[in-house]
Amino acid sequence: FSPNKKFGKDKKIIQIGFAIFSLSGIYQMLLSFSIVGPILGSYNIFLFGVLAFLLSMSIALAKEFVKTRKDLEQQLIQVKELSQKTLEQELAAKELETEKKILEIENGRKTKELEEARHLQLSMLPNQIPVRDDLEISVYFTTATEVGGDYYDFLHTNDGTLIIALGDATGHGTKAGLMVAIIKGLFKSLAEKSNIPEFFTKATEIIKDMKLGNLFMSLLLLRIKDRTVTASAAGMPPILVYRFKEKIVESIVYKSMPIGAYKDFPYKANEFKVE
Repeated sequence: FSPNKKFGKDKKIIQIGFAIFSLSGIYQMLLSFSIVGPILGSYNIFLFGVLAFLLSMSIALAKEFVKTRKDLEQQLIQVKELSQKTLEQELAAKELETEKKILEIENGRKTKELEEARHLQLSMLPNQIPVRDDLEISVYFTTATEVGGDYYDFLHTNDGTLIIALGDATGHGTKAGLMVAIIKGLFKSLAEKSNIPEFFTKATEIIKDMKLGNLFMSLLLLRIKDRTVTASAAGMPPILVYRFKEKIVESIVYKSMPIGAYKDFPYKANEFKVE
């Protein structure tokens, strides 16, 4: 009498159909013994019970079919949604992979450019250190990044004067390397023909006319001849001179602006003797 669990809420329909089927069978047996009479002139009451039971089963199965169909449609929608999400995730993964490859290519290009700029900057520095009987000179150079703004150079004049340049451009990277290249060109072309304050003034005028923005160069220049040093600095730390006989360190300070900062800045130079 209790239907299969899979029918769920439709069991009441089957129970009603089965009840009619059972009652019709009982009534058919009573009719066979002439205990009861026919209904509406019909002696096949059991047939109506069978039809009622079949009808209840058909209704229950039809409802179950509709429910199953709805479940399948819902599952199909979920599958489509899942497929769409999977496709979107695959597309997003492909886009990320493409972006990653583009970034790798771009980083490789930038690394190559920075390495080329680094070699260019190193080529701006002198290949040899001057060798003189009256001076002992040594240098050490390393950049904080691939391209820095540090610079040193030497220049010999016809009268035996040695001009030494030591500087640092603002910032790092290609802009600082550009400033080093400019200063080297100016140093080679103007330093011998000008005294140090004149060189600073001319270099500042040229850099200002180039409109390079906030690019400056702190620079120290020394002209050394016969143990006499003429020096000046543009935005650099003090010069330290060790006096061996007195056992003291003399600090020579130049309060001035870097090259490229202000036109007509009153740069000054002074002379001092070294032993």
